[in-house]
Amino acid sequence: RDRPELAANLIEIRKAAAIVLIVDGQRVAEPRMRAGVFASVRNIARALVGSGDIGPQTRIQLVTTKCDLLMGDGAADALEALTAFEANLAALLEDKFLLATFRTAARDPDGNVAPASGMDRLLQSWISPSSSSHLEEPELPVLVSEFDRFLLRGSRS
Repeated sequence: RDRPELAANLIEIRKAAAIVLIVDGQRVAEPRMRAGVFASVRNIARALVGSGDIGPQTRIQLVTTKCDLLMGDGAADALEALTAFEANLAALLEDKFLLATFRTAARDPDGNVAPASGMDRLLQSWISPSSSSHLEEPELPVLVSEFDRFLLRGSRS
């Protein structure tokens, strides 16, 4: 986030099927920490998109954890702020990448939410085949010997 120029060195970013940005729901639930977590995720998204190293097939996902803390009457403001942030991030990525949002809760000590709530959709998205089969064209080295040129003859068959 602090050094976006290093993104070009991370081959994992170019080859990633999905890039997951994680929002800590506990920080969203606390009004004093909410702006900080949103700014952090927004800056990471800007740095990644600005680097130009994300492949066109890459899915961008925003995963909010601990969503059980965003339920109930006292958390209406937090839930509204999260919804607005999701919309703002989608607008930031518009015409470049499609943003998928997931709200998860691993466990709810109060029992208001089922264990692993939202995880099924998230995990399913990771194992589903990509809709695009974009492959980078490999760069051939300079062919100097007759054996090297054999490569070209074999590919015309």
